[in-house]
Amino acid sequence: MKNVLAWIKSNLLIVVFCVITLVSLPTAFAFSGMWRERIRSEREKAANDEMSKVSKADVTYTIPAYDPGQKPLEYKGAPNAELTAWFKEKRDSLAEAATSLVRRAEDFNRGVGDDARAVGRSEHMAMVEGLFPDPKVVVTARVRKELGDEAFDAKTDAERAALVDARADELHRAKLNEMEEVLLGKFGRPYLYDNLLKSIHAGEPANPVLVYGAVKELFTRESDKITAGKRNLTPEEQADLAKKLVERRLADYQAASAGISLYASLKVWPQTVTKGFSSIPRGKIDPDNITLESFFVNQWDYWVYDDVFAAIRLANGDTGNPVGVANAVVKRIESFKLADPEGLFDTSDPMSGIMDAAPAEPPPAAVPGLVPLVPAVSVTGRAMGRWNTVYDIRRATLTVVVSSARINEFLDAIARTNFMTVTDMDIQSVDVWTDLKEGYYYGPEHVVRATVEIETVWLRSWMKNYMPPSVLSILGGEGGEAPATAPQEAAPQTSGRGRKGG
Repeated sequence: MKNVLAWIKSNLLIVVFCVITLVSLPTAFAFSGMWRERIRSEREKAANDEMSKVSKADVTYTIPAYDPGQKPLEYKGAPNAELTAWFKEKRDSLAEAATSLVRRAEDFNRGVGDDARAVGRSEHMAMVEGLFPDPKVVVTARVRKELGDEAFDAKTDAERAALVDARADELHRAKLNEMEEVLLGKFGRPYLYDNLLKSIHAGEPANPVLVYGAVKELFTRESDKITAGKRNLTPEEQADLAKKLVERRLADYQAASAGISLYASLKVWPQTVTKGFSSIPRGKIDPDNITLESFFVNQWDYWVYDDVFAAIRLANGDTGNPVGVANAVVKRIESFKLADPEGLFDTSDPMSGIMDAAPAEPPPAAVPGLVPLVPAVSVTGRAMGRWNTVYDIRRATLTVVVSSARINEFLDAIARTNFMTVTDMDIQSVDVWTDLKEGYYYGPEHVVRATVEIETVWLRSWMKNYMPPSVLSILGGEGGEAPATAPQEAAPQTSGRGRKGG
């Protein structure tokens, strides 16, 4: 033991260092472990941060769905030049197709383009250039052009109003007078509604007075030929002559029907004004109806008439020449009633039931993004209200005599001609012999009397450019831009009717 202690004392440094070494090894091991964990944590955090940056660099590629009922196509991943180019190409292509489809629908509804021409329609234009939507728009454009944009914009609102208002009032009065003349066919102008009937080669049956006179003359001539005025006709001679007279009367009726496509006259429109329904202007227009708003509805009425007549022309296969009543699908128009635009005038009228069914506030849409439907209004659910700024509705009732075997051709023509839907139809039998006595010859095929309810749709995207500000305010929606109308010499495609009298 003494030797050990002596050795320790003589080798104290060695012993101290050995002790330090023995103590430091576990301590170092412990600290190295702690250091390793700290380094690993720091590196993991750094790696996670870098990974997060990479993850956040992912992009979501999307191809939107233009059908509200469909979900957009999405793909999430790291940025990729080829993916970016592919998605851009598809988005641009889809957007162009959607825009083109919307424009095509607007053009078709307005009567523009190959689709409209294919069904025999032409563009719906203003009857009087510069009247709609408001003459002030025309005058403002003229004053701006005269002064130049910079000088016009530099003036105060009061100064601009002073330059525009007086001239606008004068133009307004002049255009209203011109519209009245156009609607009534004054001062050598053609009567628009006569032209509508001519467009479908409509006509009236043979004049019964003239037919009676011709038959009476034939009777006298044939009777004198047989009896020489010296005796009475025998029963057999009377029967033969009666047969000739019937054949002559029928031949006159057939001859009249061969030169037209169907029977119709101005009498198909209501002869008296009924509240809630349109009537074509006749003779004069009530001074209360010589307004921008009433004349706009007159014009709109005319567009509806024109579209329905185009459908009849299409059904009859009339491509420019009369087809003859016997060959026509629609052989006679008995009446044509058109309801006022829903909500535009006093609703205490026959259409108030429809207006009561249409809610003041927008109902929930079955598919988000689409116009809500109101099933209580019609089988289609389409309704007008301030919440619907996409389209407006006009409802017409047409009573016609039509071929029973080919009535589907007529219904199909209605759907093809414009955005029109048959919402109801009642069928009745026709007493053809009674009608024949009045001169209506329908040909050999069986016919029925069909009362057809037609719902017509008018897209606001182009219609608002013709709507007076007050009308647009009532129907709901923002103002449009002034339409580029054709001069009056171009075939007018517009309307007519007074609010209080024709």
